[in-house]
Amino acid sequence: MSLAPITSLPSNTYLPKSAHKLADEWRAAEERVRAIRKAQSEATAALPQALVDDAEALKKAVHDGTPLPDGDHEKRARASIEDSKRRLPIAESERDAIGRRLVVVLRDEAARGHIADTAATTVRASLAAYLEALDDAEQKVTEAHRALAAATAALHIVDALDTGSQLRLLQRPPAGLPSFSAARTAAHQLAQQVDALSERKRPRQRHVRLANGREVHVPASLAADFLRDGQVAEWLDGWPPEKPSVQLAGGTSLASHVEDFRNTPTRFTPRGDAA
Repeated sequence: MSLAPITSLPSNTYLPKSAHKLADEWRAAEERVRAIRKAQSEATAALPQALVDDAEALKKAVHDGTPLPDGDHEKRARASIEDSKRRLPIAESERDAIGRRLVVVLRDEAARGHIADTAATTVRASLAAYLEALDDAEQKVTEAHRALAAATAALHIVDALDTGSQLRLLQRPPAGLPSFSAARTAAHQLAQQVDALSERKRPRQRHVRLANGREVHVPASLAADFLRDGQVAEWLDGWPPEKPSVQLAGGTSLASHVEDFRNTPTRFTPRGDAA
Protein backbone atom coordinates (compact mmCIF):
# COMPACT_ATOMS: atom_id res chain seq x y z
CA MET A 1 0.00 0.00 0.00
CA SER A 2 1.42 3.40 -0.99
CA LEU A 3 1.71 6.17 1.55
CA ALA A 4 -0.96 8.88 1.56
CA PRO A 5 0.37 12.00 -0.24
CA ILE A 6 -0.95 14.25 2.57
CA THR A 7 -1.59 13.44 6.22
CA SER A 8 -2.31 16.97 7.49
CA LEU A 9 -2.55 20.54 6.21
CA PRO A 10 -2.07 24.00 7.71
CA SER A 11 -4.93 26.49 7.58
CA ASN A 12 -5.71 28.19 4.29
CA THR A 13 -3.86 31.24 5.60
CA TYR A 14 -0.64 29.43 4.70
CA LEU A 15 -1.86 28.37 1.26
CA PRO A 16 -2.27 30.41 -1.94
CA LYS A 17 -5.87 31.23 -2.91
CA SER A 18 -5.54 28.99 -5.96
CA ALA A 19 -5.25 26.00 -3.63
CA HIS A 20 -8.03 26.86 -1.13
CA LYS A 21 -10.82 24.98 -2.89
CA LEU A 22 -8.79 21.81 -3.35
CA ALA A 23 -7.48 22.03 0.22
CA ASP A 24 -11.05 22.31 1.54
CA GLU A 25 -12.03 19.28 -0.54
CA TRP A 26 -9.13 17.31 0.97
CA ARG A 27 -10.12 18.31 4.51
CA ALA A 28 -13.71 17.22 3.89
CA ALA A 29 -12.52 13.91 2.46
CA GLU A 30 -10.20 13.41 5.45
CA GLU A 31 -13.12 14.09 7.79
CA ARG A 32 -15.15 11.38 6.03
CA VAL A 33 -12.27 8.93 6.51
CA ARG A 34 -12.06 9.80 10.19
CA ALA A 35 -15.82 9.40 10.64
CA ILE A 36 -15.72 5.93 9.08
CA ARG A 37 -12.76 4.90 11.24
CA LYS A 38 -14.55 6.18 14.33
CA ALA A 39 -17.71 4.24 13.45
CA GLN A 40 -15.67 1.08 12.91
CA SER A 41 -13.82 1.56 16.19
CA GLU A 42 -17.04 2.16 18.11
CA ALA A 43 -18.75 -0.86 16.55
CA THR A 44 -15.74 -3.06 17.34
CA ALA A 45 -15.71 -1.82 20.93
CA ALA A 46 -19.46 -2.47 21.24
CA LEU A 47 -19.22 -6.08 20.02
CA PRO A 48 -18.44 -7.67 23.44
CA GLN A 49 -21.42 -5.92 25.01
CA ALA A 50 -23.58 -6.97 22.07
CA LEU A 51 -22.69 -10.60 22.78
CA VAL A 52 -23.60 -10.11 26.45
CA ASP A 53 -26.91 -8.48 25.50
CA ASP A 54 -27.76 -11.36 23.14
CA ALA A 55 -26.96 -13.88 25.87
CA GLU A 56 -29.23 -12.05 28.30
CA ALA A 57 -32.00 -11.89 25.72
CA LEU A 58 -31.63 -15.62 25.09
CA LYS A 59 -31.87 -16.43 28.81
CA LYS A 60 -34.93 -14.22 29.16
CA ALA A 61 -36.62 -15.90 26.20
CA VAL A 62 -35.96 -19.33 27.68
CA HIS A 63 -37.26 -18.20 31.05
CA ASP A 64 -40.40 -16.59 29.56
CA GLY A 65 -41.03 -19.35 27.06
CA THR A 66 -40.99 -16.90 24.15
CA PRO A 67 -39.37 -17.43 20.72
CA LEU A 68 -35.59 -17.45 20.89
CA PRO A 69 -33.89 -14.26 19.65
CA ASP A 70 -31.64 -14.37 16.62
CA GLY A 71 -28.61 -12.53 18.02
CA ASP A 72 -29.73 -9.15 16.76
CA HIS A 73 -27.26 -7.14 18.85
CA GLU A 74 -24.26 -9.02 17.48
CA LYS A 75 -25.63 -8.86 13.94
CA ARG A 76 -26.00 -5.08 14.10
CA ALA A 77 -22.50 -4.63 15.49
CA ARG A 78 -20.89 -6.91 12.91
CA ALA A 79 -22.90 -5.31 10.09
CA SER A 80 -21.61 -1.90 11.16
CA ILE A 81 -18.03 -3.19 11.25
CA GLU A 82 -18.33 -4.76 7.79
CA ASP A 83 -19.94 -1.62 6.38
CA SER A 84 -17.02 0.45 7.65
CA LYS A 85 -14.50 -2.00 6.20
CA ARG A 86 -16.13 -1.66 2.76
CA ARG A 87 -16.43 2.12 2.90
CA LEU A 88 -12.99 2.95 4.35
CA PRO A 89 -10.74 2.04 1.37
CA ILE A 90 -13.07 3.88 -1.00
CA ALA A 91 -13.01 7.01 1.18
CA GLU A 92 -9.22 6.80 1.56
CA SER A 93 -8.78 6.41 -2.19
CA GLU A 94 -10.93 9.49 -2.86
CA ARG A 95 -9.03 11.52 -0.26
CA ASP A 96 -5.62 10.49 -1.62
CA ALA A 97 -6.65 11.28 -5.20
CA ILE A 98 -7.49 14.81 -4.08
CA GLY A 99 -4.23 14.90 -2.10
CA ARG A 100 -2.13 14.02 -5.14
CA ARG A 101 -3.73 16.82 -7.16
CA LEU A 102 -3.20 19.26 -4.31
CA VAL A 103 0.47 18.31 -3.90
CA VAL A 104 1.10 19.06 -7.57
CA VAL A 105 -0.58 22.47 -7.22
CA LEU A 106 1.43 23.33 -4.10
CA ARG A 107 4.75 22.39 -5.73
CA ASP A 108 4.33 25.29 -8.14
CA GLU A 109 7.03 27.90 -7.57
CA ALA A 110 4.59 30.68 -6.61
CA ALA A 111 2.53 28.39 -4.34
CA ARG A 112 5.61 27.07 -2.55
CA GLY A 113 6.90 30.63 -2.20
CA HIS A 114 3.62 31.74 -0.61
CA ILE A 115 3.78 28.90 1.94
CA ALA A 116 7.46 29.54 2.67
CA ASP A 117 6.95 33.30 3.13
CA THR A 118 3.92 32.84 5.38
CA ALA A 119 5.64 30.18 7.48
CA ALA A 120 8.82 32.25 7.75
CA THR A 121 6.91 35.35 8.88
CA THR A 122 5.05 33.38 11.54
CA VAL A 123 8.15 31.58 12.80
CA ARG A 124 10.26 34.75 12.93
CA ALA A 125 7.62 36.53 15.03
CA SER A 126 7.41 33.57 17.41
CA LEU A 127 11.21 33.28 17.56
CA ALA A 128 11.57 36.94 18.49
CA ALA A 129 9.01 36.52 21.29
CA TYR A 130 10.72 33.31 22.44
CA LEU A 131 14.19 34.88 22.59
CA GLU A 132 12.78 37.87 24.47
CA ALA A 133 11.11 35.52 26.96
CA LEU A 134 14.36 33.58 27.22
CA ASP A 135 16.30 36.74 28.12
CA ASP A 136 13.69 37.68 30.70
CA ALA A 137 13.65 34.16 32.16
CA GLU A 138 17.44 34.03 32.38
CA GLN A 139 17.55 37.28 34.28
CA LYS A 140 14.82 36.21 36.70
CA VAL A 141 16.25 32.72 37.24
CA THR A 142 19.75 34.09 37.77
CA GLU A 143 18.52 36.57 40.37
CA ALA A 144 16.37 33.94 42.10
CA HIS A 145 19.25 31.44 42.10
CA ARG A 146 21.57 34.03 43.62
CA ALA A 147 19.02 34.80 46.36
CA LEU A 148 18.46 31.10 47.03
CA ALA A 149 22.19 30.44 47.30
CA ALA A 150 22.56 33.29 49.76
CA ALA A 151 19.64 32.00 51.82
CA THR A 152 21.22 28.56 52.21
CA ALA A 153 24.38 29.97 53.78
CA ALA A 154 22.90 30.08 57.27
CA LEU A 155 21.97 26.39 57.11
CA HIS A 156 25.61 25.49 57.67
CA ILE A 157 25.60 27.46 60.92
CA VAL A 158 22.76 25.25 62.22
CA ASP A 159 24.58 22.13 61.08
CA ALA A 160 27.80 23.28 62.74
CA LEU A 161 26.01 23.87 66.03
CA ASP A 162 24.92 20.20 65.98
CA THR A 163 28.16 18.65 64.74
CA GLY A 164 30.72 20.79 66.50
CA SER A 165 32.33 21.89 63.24
CA GLN A 166 33.53 25.41 62.50
CA LEU A 167 30.81 28.01 62.34
CA ARG A 168 30.83 29.75 58.98
CA LEU A 169 28.46 30.80 56.24
CA LEU A 170 28.46 28.28 53.37
CA GLN A 171 26.18 28.56 50.37
CA ARG A 172 24.71 25.29 49.18
CA PRO A 173 22.10 25.88 46.44
CA PRO A 174 20.17 22.72 45.46
CA ALA A 175 21.22 22.92 41.79
CA GLY A 176 23.18 24.93 39.26
CA LEU A 177 21.75 27.36 36.75
CA PRO A 178 20.03 25.84 33.70
CA SER A 179 21.71 26.27 30.30
CA PHE A 180 20.06 29.15 28.52
CA SER A 181 22.84 29.20 25.91
CA ALA A 182 21.73 25.78 24.61
CA ALA A 183 18.18 27.09 24.16
CA ARG A 184 19.49 30.12 22.28
CA THR A 185 21.65 27.94 20.04
CA ALA A 186 18.61 25.82 19.10
CA ALA A 187 16.60 28.98 18.39
CA HIS A 188 19.33 30.41 16.15
CA GLN A 189 19.52 27.10 14.26
CA LEU A 190 15.79 27.36 13.59
CA ALA A 191 16.29 30.93 12.36
CA GLN A 192 18.95 29.70 9.92
CA GLN A 193 16.55 27.03 8.68
CA VAL A 194 13.90 29.68 8.06
CA ASP A 195 16.39 31.92 6.24
CA ALA A 196 17.23 28.99 3.92
CA LEU A 197 13.60 28.40 2.86
CA SER A 198 14.22 30.29 -0.39
CA GLU A 199 16.80 27.67 -1.40
CA ARG A 200 14.63 25.01 -2.98
CA LYS A 201 15.82 21.40 -2.77
CA ARG A 202 15.83 19.30 -5.92
CA PRO A 203 13.44 16.33 -6.02
CA ARG A 204 14.98 12.88 -6.34
CA GLN A 205 12.24 11.49 -8.61
CA ARG A 206 10.23 13.07 -11.42
CA HIS A 207 6.85 12.22 -12.94
CA VAL A 208 6.84 13.04 -16.65
CA ARG A 209 4.89 12.36 -19.82
CA LEU A 210 7.28 11.34 -22.58
CA ALA A 211 7.02 12.33 -26.22
CA ASN A 212 5.66 8.87 -27.01
CA GLY A 213 2.72 9.48 -24.62
CA ARG A 214 3.91 7.26 -21.78
CA GLU A 215 3.84 8.47 -18.16
CA VAL A 216 6.85 7.42 -16.08
CA HIS A 217 8.40 8.04 -12.67
CA VAL A 218 12.18 8.29 -13.09
CA PRO A 219 15.22 9.68 -11.24
CA ALA A 220 15.68 13.42 -11.74
CA SER A 221 19.01 12.92 -13.51
CA LEU A 222 17.38 10.59 -16.05
CA ALA A 223 14.54 13.08 -16.57
CA ALA A 224 17.19 15.72 -17.35
CA ASP A 225 18.67 13.37 -19.98
CA PHE A 226 15.22 12.83 -21.48
CA LEU A 227 14.69 16.60 -21.63
CA ARG A 228 18.03 17.10 -23.38
CA ASP A 229 17.11 14.45 -25.94
CA GLY A 230 13.69 15.99 -26.60
CA GLN A 231 11.86 13.08 -24.93
CA VAL A 232 9.83 15.08 -22.35
CA ALA A 233 6.40 16.27 -23.43
CA GLU A 234 5.10 17.42 -20.01
CA TRP A 235 6.16 17.60 -16.36
CA LEU A 236 3.34 16.15 -14.26
CA ASP A 237 4.55 16.46 -10.66
CA GLY A 238 4.27 20.23 -10.18
CA TRP A 239 7.98 20.83 -9.58
CA PRO A 240 9.93 23.23 -11.82
CA PRO A 241 11.33 21.52 -14.93
CA GLU A 242 14.82 20.04 -14.77
CA LYS A 243 17.65 21.67 -16.66
CA PRO A 244 18.81 19.61 -19.66
CA SER A 245 21.80 17.46 -18.75
CA VAL A 246 25.18 17.78 -20.43
CA GLN A 247 26.17 15.29 -23.13
CA LEU A 248 28.55 12.62 -21.85
CA ALA A 249 32.02 12.14 -23.29
CA GLY A 250 32.02 10.31 -26.63
CA GLY A 251 28.58 11.66 -27.57
CA THR A 252 26.72 9.10 -25.45
CA SER A 253 24.13 9.86 -22.78
CA LEU A 254 22.39 8.10 -19.95
CA ALA A 255 19.11 8.32 -21.83
CA SER A 256 20.61 6.49 -24.83
CA HIS A 257 21.13 3.45 -22.62
CA VAL A 258 17.46 3.19 -21.65
CA GLU A 259 15.80 3.31 -25.07
CA ASP A 260 14.07 0.01 -24.45
CA PHE A 261 12.70 1.33 -21.15
CA ARG A 262 11.13 4.36 -22.83
CA ASN A 263 9.24 2.17 -25.27
CA THR A 264 8.29 -0.68 -22.98
CA PRO A 265 4.66 -0.90 -21.75
CA THR A 266 5.87 -1.60 -18.22
CA ARG A 267 5.54 1.38 -15.91
CA PHE A 268 8.64 1.87 -13.78
CA THR A 269 7.77 3.54 -10.48
CA PRO A 270 10.61 3.41 -7.96
CA ARG A 271 9.97 4.36 -4.37
CA GLY A 272 10.60 8.06 -3.91
CA ASP A 273 8.98 11.45 -3.59
CA ALA A 274 7.35 11.82 -7.01
CA ALA A 275 3.65 12.59 -7.08
